[in-house]
Amino acid sequence: MEATSPRVKRKTTTPFGTWEEGDGTLFWVRGANYKDDSEKIQALPSVMRLVHLDLYQGPKPQVHIFPIMRPNIPPNVGLVNEEREFHVVINFIVRGKDKSIDKKKKNHKTESWIMWVFIFALPKDARKDPENEKFFKCFDALINGDDKQRNHRVKFLACVTEGPWVVKAAIGGGKDGTHKGVVPTLVGEKVTTSYFKGDDYLEIDYNTAIDSVAVTSSKLAFQHSQKMVVDFGIVLQGESEDELPERVLGAARCSNFVIKEALVFPGTERGTYRFKDE
Repeated sequence: MEATSPRVKRKTTTPFGTWEEGDGTLFWVRGANYKDDSEKIQALPSVMRLVHLDLYQGPKPQVHIFPIMRPNIPPNVGLVNEEREFHVVINFIVRGKDKSIDKKKKNHKTESWIMWVFIFALPKDARKDPENEKFFKCFDALINGDDKQRNHRVKFLACVTEGPWVVKAAIGGGKDGTHKGVVPTLVGEKVTTSYFKGDDYLEIDYNTAIDSVAVTSSKLAFQHSQKMVVDFGIVLQGESEDELPERVLGAARCSNFVIKEALVFPGTERGTYRFKDE
């Protein structure tokens, strides 16, 4: 079957930039015979829908934030509430630049952390589609597996479609103008990862501060983020024949992000976390 993506794109503009659901068919994933021929194929449309994205900043890394965010998530973006069966929340935690609390005191600063949060929702009728059967073998293994198994399941793909060449070289800009050459990363095997499971969600928190490559890439991306358009894809790694070909769990496109305009995390006391003028 030829990959198509009929979904209507809807851009959401925020103080920190613009985001929208990405096109999962732009990515390439393991094919049905990958174990024998190592061939990748163009993906079908993503199974889950991007329903929200936020960029937060605060004086400490925040984990298990979905219950805090949930009351403020719009009910009709990507997929209306009544059609959402389950959520997967991806929270990338990155160390930011220290912030001045008191400009009169040079050493009076606090740490700054960035939380980049993607929320994907599973349509209630997704399991009825026979094309999703192998995806759900991977999905159910993710939801019900232990943390070690989960770390070896979730792959992250990033492709810089617009931006300085130095960023494309460091993060990835695809091959021959496509996303075919994007190399996936099992992030959970490289950084500190926490999992929180609720009745209708699984939150995955990646704290990238311990990985030198992730720290360097993040600093470079943040430095040039206002000039960048980046496509992100989340793929569940298929290992056996009954899990292949792979499917894209969800995709997002982020455009021209201004990191210093990230929202202050709910509950943060502004009196202890004031921002110096950049």
